[in-house]
Amino acid sequence: MLVGLLSFGAPFFLLVGYAMRYAPAADAPPLLSGTMPLIVAGVALAFGEKFGLMRKFGLALIGASAFAIVAASVISGNPAWHGHLLLLGAAGLWALYTLAFKRSGLSAVEAAAFVAVWSAILLLPLGAPALIRDAMHGHLTDVVVQAGVQGVLSGVFAIVFYGLAITRLGASRGAAMTALVPPFAAMLGIPLLGEWPGLPTIVAIILTTVGVALAAGAFDGWRRTHSRGNLTA
Repeated sequence: MLVGLLSFGAPFFLLVGYAMRYAPAADAPPLLSGTMPLIVAGVALAFGEKFGLMRKFGLALIGASAFAIVAASVISGNPAWHGHLLLLGAAGLWALYTLAFKRSGLSAVEAAAFVAVWSAILLLPLGAPALIRDAMHGHLTDVVVQAGVQGVLSGVFAIVFYGLAITRLGASRGAAMTALVPPFAAMLGIPLLGEWPGLPTIVAIILTTVGVALAAGAFDGWRRTHSRGNLTA
């Protein structure tokens, strides 16, 4: 459990950061937020959780979308596949943290504090000299913006909100909310980074979004309500 909690924070962000040197921004969300619930669901199946046909179909879509992205880069000789493998590794760390947090008994704030403090202890000696150097060379605004986005929003608020979702919905169902990440990231990458997703990435985003929602049981409640309505009628 401790190893699972330690896998998030610094190791996760380092892997993602190195992966983005090779892979375009549009490829990251399907591989990260798509395969993470796939891993969580696989562990749940191994521990005896029963999945319906629709949830299994969703898992198949997720696996197909991840394979499409990696296979397209390998076949074309694009070095982005190096980043894709790193992203899959980061997704594994995210899934490990999700399962460990669910079993730890920690609150969302406690887990976020745990991740933030140990990550700061690990990275501050390595990153502080570079931050100071960049600030002294006229990049203070960039450092402040990065600290706010990566440190406060992603490093604190996102972890707290994610922990609250897992606490209320469970590990596999809480992962359904990550289905919102691929389309949002792809759309934001166009105006902010000038990166237009290719056809394989667009297909993977669609498959991942639908697959994650199905695999996490996002429509289970709707189906039960719909069935009861038909029986009542």
